[in-house]
Amino acid sequence: MTASPTSTRKSPGFLALILGALTALGPLSIDMYLPSLPALQRELGPARWASSSSPSR
Repeated sequence: MTASPTSTRKSPGFLALILGALTALGPLSIDMYLPSLPALQRELGPARWASSSSPSR
């Protein structure tokens, strides 16, 4: 008795959805941490050069 192999291939739309989500993850993560930089500077007290080397400035 032979069993028929099950298909493990995903649709092209599923692949496009995954790639789109991964592509959006980078800019989304930057947008989430940049507004918190002034609060981080107040709380942690880093040197002035450390906060100015961030991409927000």
